[in-house]
Parts: sequence; structure tokens; C-alpha cells
Amino acid sequence: MSEPMRERGLDIDMSSLVYAGERSHVMEYLGGLGWQVTGVSTTELFTEAGFNVPDLSDEGPMGEIVYVSATLG
Repeated sequence: MSEPMRERGLDIDMSSLVYAGERSHVMEYLGGLGWQVTGVSTTELFTEAGFNVPDLSDEGPMGEIVYVSATLG
């Protein structure tokens, strides 16, 4: 996963950013703690902004990214 990113000039060690252990879905977890949570997919963001939606067929094992926003209360 890191190699294609390096080819595009982004030198990030993806293995240091990913937690492989058991975890909860962030939206469900925060919602259960009283946060107001919304999630927007990459496709939705591009569409709402009036941009052409990029080809996401090569997203790999992570699938389409969802951008999460949360406010306590």
C-alpha cells in the first residue's frame, strides 16, 4: 500500500498508521458517548462540491474513505 503512495511523492509508513487489533467503529463509539456524529464519503464530498467524482476502484483494502465530524453534546 505504501509503494503506490511513494510513487506519487507521499512518503508515509502506512504500517505505523494502521491499528490491526480489535476496535469499534468510530461513529458508533462516539455516538454511544453522546457525541453528534456525521460521516461523509469521498464520493459525497466531490458530488456536493460539484466536482467530478474520482475513480475509486483502486482504493484497495480500506475501501472508500469516510470523513467523520463529531461534536460533543
